Amino acid sequence: RFLALLMSVCLIITALPILASADFVADIEKYTMIPTVTPESVPSEDELIGVSNLVQNGDFENDTNHIGPWNWSSFGGDWNVSQTVLYEKNFGHESSRSVKLTNGDPLVRPWVMQAVEVDAGAEYQFGMWYYTNFTTEQIDKDKRGKGATVLLLEFYSDVPGGGKGNGSIDIIAPSGTGGKWVHFTTRVTTPPGTKYVRFYARRYGVGTVWVDDMTIYN
Repeated sequence: RFLALLMSVCLIITALPILASADFVADIEKYTMIPTVTPESVPSEDELIGVSNLVQNGDFENDTNHIGPWNWSSFGGDWNVSQTVLYEKNFGHESSRSVKLTNGDPLVRPWVMQAVEVDAGAEYQFGMWYYTNFTTEQIDKDKRGKGATVLLLEFYSDVPGGGKGNGSIDIIAPSGTGGKWVHFTTRVTTPPGTKYVRFYARRYGVGTVWVDDMTIYN
């Protein structure tokens, strides 16, 4: 019985979602096809002044026909229709625009995404600013419950989204922000053979989050 209980505990631990924290480094043997994550070595924004952001229109200021932000894709393929992904034109981090992800169904998980060309085996810093009206998140092993704001990275060796998948990782922001903008960032090494990454901000579970100033630095 003790051995069976011990095995059950181990299975539960390995099923838990990946949380970004100061002491987390992904275990390649445990998380197959997942690249390394090293949040403890993340430079500050001041240190990145003058470094080019690989994300185009990361601040969402440029729009397409006044409907949605240029060069971004959204959950469901539309903007402002289903009310799960809204192009917010009067609220943002350091400007007037952002993307609002609202989720009333824990299985829906709305997102905003951009495909970016990257080098294989290179370390990149992925980041966003995000805003919520609550402070605590309640996350279970299926990333449901009250909710979680996530940076999702999908790696591809050829055409992004239509070619050969090369692994993925979702990195969960540690909490809600309590009515203020908070910067969330981490460093990830791309898997061998990677040519593109699909870079998402996503809402898991019930709740609302605004995202802005999404960045990828080499």
